Amino acid sequence: MPIRLAIADDHQLFVEGMSLLLARYPDVELIIKATNGKDLLLAIAKDQPDVLLLDLKMPDMDGVEVLQQLRKKYPQIGIIILSLQDNERLVALLMEKGANAYLLKNEQPETVHQAIRSVYETGYYFSDYVGKALLRNRNNRTDARRNLLHKSNAGFSARELEVLQLICKQHTTAEIAKLLFITPRTVEGHRKNLLAKSDTKNVAGLVVYAMRNGLVLD
Repeated sequence: MPIRLAIADDHQLFVEGMSLLLARYPDVELIIKATNGKDLLLAIAKDQPDVLLLDLKMPDMDGVEVLQQLRKKYPQIGIIILSLQDNERLVALLMEKGANAYLLKNEQPETVHQAIRSVYETGYYFSDYVGKALLRNRNNRTDARRNLLHKSNAGFSARELEVLQLICKQHTTAEIAKLLFITPRTVEGHRKNLLAKSDTKNVAGLVVYAMRNGLVLD
């Protein structure tokens, strides 16, 4: 089945242009087009998408407010923020609030399609500039290993840290299960524990947490 997609942007031309560009991908089905947050929420109440492309600046209800409402009512929807702002703090803030990805509006169509697939399959997508921004202040490899030991003593089990590393490398639940010789249900259990212990809302927020705390090893 194709990925059910929604697009929300206050510029009608952008919505229509994005619709035409994504129409070339048979694995994506556009089910909702909205030009403001209120219309989007009404449409989603009737027909929920798998992934949403959400403009950050919209009239009446901006992207941040829409993001917060959707996270409370529909936590399973993958949300990709669209913005003109390449700002490290803004990226981290939106990830912490529950976004699954952050894209600039000048991205190539293939990048947008890749992000949609990644969010649908793994729960997040980090473009090169987002990844570099989040990793800019990361500790070196030695300090990262020390942080791993510290976090393990602080509550993360060795297995949870193994799962965390694979999540950060964008492996799916099925792939992690195969690599660690455990069941997908066990992987999901570890994922839930990681989210709870890191106090994050979704996998994207978990990866941001891991990067900020030097838990991602090369």
